[in-house]
Amino acid sequence: MSPKQLISFFQTQAAAARALGCAQSTIAEWVAAGSVPDGRQYQAQLATNGRLRADRPALRVRATRRTPAQKDVAHG
Repeated sequence: MSPKQLISFFQTQAAAARALGCAQSTIAEWVAAGSVPDGRQYQAQLATNGRLRADRPALRVRATRRTPAQKDVAHG
């Protein structure tokens, strides 16, 4: 999502900042840079219940269980 889309949804930079828990000046920096950081895009997607969408899908890493042998190796 672009900073313009983010601000359009929340109507003001200040409202977007409140919704994402950051300073309005941070939103202004994104406007100047022309992009919203990936992590903040995911946060905005959650905050808007998916009405705004992150440009890339979140990296999903599935946790795996270690076998007892792997635990022994990991702990020396």
